[in-house]
Amino acid sequence: MDPQESFRKMATQLRNAGRGAPGPSKGFFTGAGALVALVAGGVALNASLFNVDGGHRAIKYTRLHGIKDTVYNEGTHINIPWFETPIIFDIRAKPRQIPSLTGTKGLYHLQMVNITCRVLSRPSVESLPRIYRELGMDFDERVLPSIVNEVLKSVVAQFNASQLITQREMVSRLVREHLTLRALRFNMILDDVSITHVAFSPEFTHAVEAKQVAQQTALRAAFLVDQAVQEKLSIIVRAQGEAQSAELIGDAMRKNKGFLELRRLEAAREIATLLSTSGNKVMLDAASLLLNATRKRQRSPSQESGAASDAESSPEKKKVRWEGKDDSTESDSDEPSVEDKICLAVYCQHGRIGAAYFDTVKSMAFVLEDTQETAHYELTTTLLEQASPDVLLTSSRSEDEFMDVARTHMDASGGVFQIRPHKEFVPSKGRERLLSLRLLSELPQDDGNLPASSEIASTSSNSDGATRNAYDFMRRRHEETGGNPTMKRWNASIRLSNFASVESSPLCLASIGALLDHLVREQAVNNLEDEGIAGLEVRGIETLALDQFMQINADALFSLQVFENESHASVHSEKTKEGLSLFGKASVCDSLFLTHIHLGTLNTTKTTLGRALLRTWLLRPSLSLAVIKARHDAVACFIASENLVPAYAMQGHLKGIKNIPRILGMMRSGKAKMGEWQGLVKFTFHSAMLRDNLSELHQAGDVDIVRKLVEALDIATFRDVGNRINEIIDWEESASAGRICVRPGIDEELDNRKHVYHGIDAVLSKVAEQVCQTVPPDYASSLNIVYFPQLGFLICVPMLEEWQGPDGIQVIDGWSFQFSSESHVYFKSQEMTDMDTHIGDLHPSIVDREIEIVQELLEEIVVQFEPMATACDIAAELDVLLSFADASRAFEYQRPEMVEDNIIDITQGRHPLQEQVVDTFVPNDAHLAGGSGDRSVLVGDEATNEAEEWNSVVLCTGANACGKSVYLKQVALIQYMAQIGCFVPAQAATLGIVDKIFTRISTRESVSKVQSAFMIDLNQVSLALRNSTARSLVLLDEFGKGTLATDGAGLFCGVLKHFLNRGPDCPKVLAATHFHDVFREDLLDPDAVPITFLHMQVMFTSSDGHVLDPAWTQHLVKPVLDPAGQDQDPYTRASNKPEKITYLYRVAEGLSLESHAAKCAEIFGIPSRIVQRAQHVSHLISAHELGKLLDEEMTDQEREDLADAEAVCRRFLHWNLQEEEGSVKARLAEILGRNDEVENEE
Repeated sequence: MDPQESFRKMATQLRNAGRGAPGPSKGFFTGAGALVALVAGGVALNASLFNVDGGHRAIKYTRLHGIKDTVYNEGTHINIPWFETPIIFDIRAKPRQIPSLTGTKGLYHLQMVNITCRVLSRPSVESLPRIYRELGMDFDERVLPSIVNEVLKSVVAQFNASQLITQREMVSRLVREHLTLRALRFNMILDDVSITHVAFSPEFTHAVEAKQVAQQTALRAAFLVDQAVQEKLSIIVRAQGEAQSAELIGDAMRKNKGFLELRRLEAAREIATLLSTSGNKVMLDAASLLLNATRKRQRSPSQESGAASDAESSPEKKKVRWEGKDDSTESDSDEPSVEDKICLAVYCQHGRIGAAYFDTVKSMAFVLEDTQETAHYELTTTLLEQASPDVLLTSSRSEDEFMDVARTHMDASGGVFQIRPHKEFVPSKGRERLLSLRLLSELPQDDGNLPASSEIASTSSNSDGATRNAYDFMRRRHEETGGNPTMKRWNASIRLSNFASVESSPLCLASIGALLDHLVREQAVNNLEDEGIAGLEVRGIETLALDQFMQINADALFSLQVFENESHASVHSEKTKEGLSLFGKASVCDSLFLTHIHLGTLNTTKTTLGRALLRTWLLRPSLSLAVIKARHDAVACFIASENLVPAYAMQGHLKGIKNIPRILGMMRSGKAKMGEWQGLVKFTFHSAMLRDNLSELHQAGDVDIVRKLVEALDIATFRDVGNRINEIIDWEESASAGRICVRPGIDEELDNRKHVYHGIDAVLSKVAEQVCQTVPPDYASSLNIVYFPQLGFLICVPMLEEWQGPDGIQVIDGWSFQFSSESHVYFKSQEMTDMDTHIGDLHPSIVDREIEIVQELLEEIVVQFEPMATACDIAAELDVLLSFADASRAFEYQRPEMVEDNIIDITQGRHPLQEQVVDTFVPNDAHLAGGSGDRSVLVGDEATNEAEEWNSVVLCTGANACGKSVYLKQVALIQYMAQIGCFVPAQAATLGIVDKIFTRISTRESVSKVQSAFMIDLNQVSLALRNSTARSLVLLDEFGKGTLATDGAGLFCGVLKHFLNRGPDCPKVLAATHFHDVFREDLLDPDAVPITFLHMQVMFTSSDGHVLDPAWTQHLVKPVLDPAGQDQDPYTRASNKPEKITYLYRVAEGLSLESHAAKCAEIFGIPSRIVQRAQHVSHLISAHELGKLLDEEMTDQEREDLADAEAVCRRFLHWNLQEEEGSVKARLAEILGRNDEVENEE
């Protein structure tokens, strides 16, 4: 009954009962009625409320509007009884496992699979009203089974049985993605979908096991067959070799009797040895004895020329290989491989030097024409430092001093120094070797006679219709590469002058000949092929001009940390890595905005050529203002905010550009593998993307590198080359076959051969059935027809036990035995011979045809090799400039202003490496002007009062560890970085060109050097004195400290005054010293010499925290007199010394005559008494009052101690160890006065 109707009926009954009740009981019934009304109200209120528990949601059904769209969350909600009805949903995820029987992919390999899928589902909260309208409360039962079965069937049908096992992760992912999308259509959310069970039929499982067993058996049979084939081939090759050897011996004996004479001598030697050891005496004449003692061996000139002509007329064999499984195009290791080592050949004679070296990364040869050498071989040292060779070759007739210099340098750098016979260093031979290079002897093809880049001809068919095979191809290639040798030689001599003028440089030609001979030997050893000079891939020949680059020697590079080799962590490894240096490999966060680099500064290059070019730039900073400004313009363009995205994209595409010159060289020599072809295709793609990124740069029209690269990137041509390669080469088949394979549809003949080869299994099965009919049933339990390359078609039967006995293998009539293994025997029959004749050796013919097609493809694209190599070289330059831009953006480097003036003007300069390893770096200014040794150079506006005079020499003083060395290095590094084309770590910089940098900062000692540390320092300073110019920069850090202080101070002052006396030829000199005596004794009067004096500031803090004036500390080293006029105890006068010293690392004008070494010693734990005594003695020495130390009187305690020590010494000297007897220990205790201690021990 309805609650409201019950409530009304109850009220009517109560009202009727109240009317009939007596008067006095009316109040009772009134109270009872109120109570009942209250209860009824509570019931009605309870009926109008409903609860939604946790993990549930509710919707309402109204009699007026039906299902409302409002979804009620957890909690208590109001409901109108009878009019509204709440419907509560459980929205928690519920697991459900749904099995499904489905079929795999394949018409002939269909397998039924039982798959169980587990889904974790829940309804979409926002769609609960729609779910109830369309599906009801059992929505998951209505939806999940059907969509799971449908998705499983559709996904599994895409895979075969083996793929379901090996690619289960992919299957699960596809099921999850498809099922999630299907469930969303029904407003259901799937939190997890996984395949929990996959089961195949028992027949499939047994078939898989049987297949594995069959494959193992087949592999073993193949191995045995290959073993038999190799044994057979070895026997054939050995027999052929013996036959050929016999023929060669016969020919040699016919042409020249020398071989017979050699055999006579060998026989005579054996007979003589036998007779000399025999006890019997035999008298025989020389002819009978075969000793040939009276015969003379002569060889006519005609025979020698004939032999030489025979050697020259031997045909040159060219090997072409397009196979191999190694897909790598170049090594990712930073260490050079055997083939990547730089080899330098140098010949020094009569004071002149000529050289040549080969860069294997660029495939370029560099030559140094004959040049006059100095007495100290500075040119040789510069050449070795800039070329950085791994192998150095020189003639045995080179000058001894030159050999000593070269050997010392190679020992220090870890390279190989070889002295070759002088016969290898012959100018005429070098000219012959040079003219034999393909670069000079073969004329470049005329582009006008070649097909256009967009019209590369197809090789799908043979135009003449003739049958072509590998032998025809090799013959045709030999005919095409042939020609008139005289014409080739004439062309080479004409073209040689286009590259370098070496005809008048005999030493250079001799070095070239030795270098090419060495490269040929290395090529023959590494590749096991002797192709001679023509096999070398040389892209070009350039003249090495050392006057176009800054000269900086190895000591300066080491001192400035341009390169820093660190040893491997393992003591068993000889490899090294780049440490904290300018060239160090930087670690960059992968973001558009570079925020973190460590372990290096400038090297974020992406390509091998870029890294090699960066090293070259660091070894050879430019002296050309135009080149430097062009590089600065490029860096400024790349770090602009609007160019960040294109610059980052360009670096990404540079990663895909491999060493194209090396790849093209391998293709020309026929040694390219799949990795090289893939690298060439990647280059065509990334070069096109790089071209698009260049077009996105803002304000890049005047940037030289952008303009050059845009001109070099012929995108249409490169794209056609990449498309052509992709059309020809089948990458998947090439990867599986381990050689270059051709796509279907390219050559009809090749496709037919492959079709027959791939369908040979069915043919062999049919032939096996026919052969079985002719074989007796008891002869073999099974029979197979197999095919082996080079061997053809064979009948294979199992080996019977009786065949392994003495009777041997039984051969059926018409069959011929070929070979056998442990389990099978192989025969030839007439049917097999017919198949060999009609079908032929398919695999070699397929390989030969593919070699022809790939070679024709190479001939089509070879015309574009040089443009590609040029574009790759320019891309390497772009890679280096982008690396400079990364460093400049990361470390806030600024563009320097390069001027013609000989000045260095740096504002707020920083050390590029030191600032990376400290929390806070204090920048400093630097101002120098070269050529003002005995006068000052006025810099600035002379009409103003703010003009300042800059000197050529700057002398910095200061305390120990205050930052003087860092200051010197940072000035040199800023100048150095500016001239390689990078921005500099400074707020502003105006720099002139510096032609040479010399340093005396670090001393590299070694057991291989006979010089002491001071002699090494003298060598470095001597080099600077002899070779510096007005535009040079010299750094002297505490020169003279390795010898007697007075001698060192004198040498230091003499070097500075020598530089100053040069006047306009004075270089820019930065020096630091601790020789304060030179200023006290006026050796370098600050008011008289044109030297800028600077010092590094320090701050002293007293024990109570007050900052003290540094000048206050001067009294610590001065004597303090008592009222009587006598010097106080030197050990008690430093009671007011400052408690703490703080280095400010800030440069200020003036001198600092205190090194504060005593305070540094006290900081590091030296006792205060020793420090104070040292200060006192130091003051006396500086004042030349050392004799006062003799006038010091001892205290009473010191006199007593001295008397006791003297008495002990006298007793010890009177002790006769040989005559006296007794305990030695007791006697010693008596002498030392320690009898009491001995008695206590006893």
